[in-house]
Amino acid sequence: MKIKKKPKTIWLIWASTISILFIATYIVTHVFCSCYGEEEVFLNRDQLSAINSIIALESDSTNTRHSETNEIATKKLIRNYLRNVLTEKEGSDDSSSIDSLLYTFKVKHLPTVLPKYSFKVDSFFWLTGRKIFLEIVFWSLFGLMANLMFSVTITENFDKKRIPEHIGKIFYTPFSAIIIYLSINALVNGGSIVFDGVGKSVIVLSFILGFFTRRTIVLIGKIKDLILPLGKEDLERKKTIGEVGINTIRGVIVIDEVSDEVKEQNNEYVAIKISGMESDYINVVNPDKTGAFFFSDIPNGNYKIESELVINQTRFYDEDEIQVLNNEEPLEVNIVLKKSELIVK
Repeated sequence: MKIKKKPKTIWLIWASTISILFIATYIVTHVFCSCYGEEEVFLNRDQLSAINSIIALESDSTNTRHSETNEIATKKLIRNYLRNVLTEKEGSDDSSSIDSLLYTFKVKHLPTVLPKYSFKVDSFFWLTGRKIFLEIVFWSLFGLMANLMFSVTITENFDKKRIPEHIGKIFYTPFSAIIIYLSINALVNGGSIVFDGVGKSVIVLSFILGFFTRRTIVLIGKIKDLILPLGKEDLERKKTIGEVGINTIRGVIVIDEVSDEVKEQNNEYVAIKISGMESDYINVVNPDKTGAFFFSDIPNGNYKIESELVINQTRFYDEDEIQVLNNEEPLEVNIVLKKSELIVK
């Protein structure tokens, strides 16, 4: 007998296969490709302190040596020290950055120049120039894959209807991460875009933006508000919405196949429960006599809404799934309770 695989199992097999191929592509391009990685680094506090000590000790011997000879000797010690602590990129145009630094500046200028002077060094990652965008794409997708694998693995009720959402994230996550990186970059650098000197922090940022995709979209919404301020009509509408709260769900329940009189008598007894599919959030409300209900201040996420009512041993039930994502307007949810099963005493 042929065993039919569950949708969750099939999803995990496909996701694992794609993830392995993607990781293999990343390793091959970084290890065997001729595009060697490099990054720009700055001297840390201890290294700067060591160079200042070298300069101070050598300046003490100025009285016994010619000043020009002392300058040359001090630069030689600093050059040797920097070559020991920095692994410069061999064969690149920037391989002589230390010599260039020492040729351009005098020893007395180094304590002021070195804290903001960057050196290009060997790196497994592509963290300089335009190739940094490839790193952002790779690591944002790594974060997304980790989030999807984690979420699907721990869930008990896998919903195959959400597979298109997973596929969509693969396409918009890298673009979202690049936009946020450029926004932060421009903010830090006074409006200009700088590709160098970001270091491995861009790897961490990209992974987090990919792992928390929903929050990434919310962050882009905040950037939108900074670039495109709200107009007068938008402010008035937002003020009205603020009376019911951000991330508000509201709607009306309808009990199917019963008279209006029965509806009016039983609307208040309907139990409407909202529970987080990826969190522990749970809330239960009852509608008013007209069947109207609302939930306010719901955190961003995916939720299941279950509504239930029992009339004369007959169960009326409805179940729905919704996504709450920084809703500026109340999310409308209309519920139709249909006969589900007969309750036997």
